[in-house]
Amino acid sequence: MEIDTQRNIKKANYAILIISLIAVSAGLLGMIGITTKAYADADEKTRDLLFYLAWVGAATLAITLVMLAWIIMRWLRSRIQPGRKAQKTQHVSAWDEAGKRLPVPEMDDVLETPDEFAKEDLPGEIDDDEDEEENQSW
Repeated sequence: MEIDTQRNIKKANYAILIISLIAVSAGLLGMIGITTKAYADADEKTRDLLFYLAWVGAATLAITLVMLAWIIMRWLRSRIQPGRKAQKTQHVSAWDEAGKRLPVPEMDDVLETPDEFAKEDLPGEIDDDEDEEENQSW
């Protein structure tokens, strides 16, 4: 029996997200409640600040509730309409596909070694005998 780990991870992600948004909403409601109670006993300058704080809290709460409703709707939609099972794709050899797309150059046009290409860029001549002796010494 195969365990569907992707589905369990998705359920856990939804649960964590919903619980987090509910906790944020509760905190914002508490902040709005505290600011409205403090508004009655405050002086004029503090009242203005508490008024703006309550409005910012209410706007943030509205955004949080919209997000929560959207996530719950997505979760309900996934419960009502289960997703389609993905079908396996055909196996395609990347080497064969590259050979079809890019023509292979003729062997006469290809340089034999990278050293032949680099000889034109160097100011002096390359002595291949010295390189072979250095490679054999170690």
